[in-house]
Amino acid sequence: MKDELNLLPQTGNFQARVWKDFGSVDLSDFIRVLKHANNAKYISWSDTWTLILDRYPYSTRRFWEVVRENKSVMVWCELTISDGEHSWSQEQFLPVMGQKNEAIFDPSARAVSDTMQRCLTKTAALFNLGLWLYSGEDVPRLESAPNILTGNITDEQVAELTAKIEDTNSDGNAFLKFFKIEGLHWLPAAKYKNAVALLDAKAKKVAK
Repeated sequence: MKDELNLLPQTGNFQARVWKDFGSVDLSDFIRVLKHANNAKYISWSDTWTLILDRYPYSTRRFWEVVRENKSVMVWCELTISDGEHSWSQEQFLPVMGQKNEAIFDPSARAVSDTMQRCLTKTAALFNLGLWLYSGEDVPRLESAPNILTGNITDEQVAELTAKIEDTNSDGNAFLKFFKIEGLHWLPAAKYKNAVALLDAKAKKVAK
């Protein structure tokens, strides 16, 4: 039944562990602000790489660039998170841009190099390390608020939700789609009570 509901991320247990791990990291001490870019928040590439290697020391990164006909440049980064036994790779891209986030043409080697490091940070976000930065969510403030839960739900909570889904004959895939996740292990802890309430409400309807 669990396999039918597809409650675990399709990419496997290691990926789920990495996603949950990075999502629970308190980034408050690593956040920097770009005052010239509407106070946009970011994490430096050096802090990003340190956070990755502290947890997954066998991780690697690879860069390449694509020069377009108009001489603008697109930088690509492939980041592989690895603990030495398991690995998970993601790719991301970023154009070489000026201070106003506009693409620049025939960029200097320095501009390309800087974009590579920014692209590394953006690629790391695909593993849930600072992903909120790209949605504008004020996570550092939420991290310090005692009434706000961060990270993803626990294995015990996953088991409880799985049982509720089965008991109510709910469509597991529809449930995942509703919360915009690929597996129950990726459900944010802050949404756990909402998920329980949703299933409990359906249980009451089934009991009638």
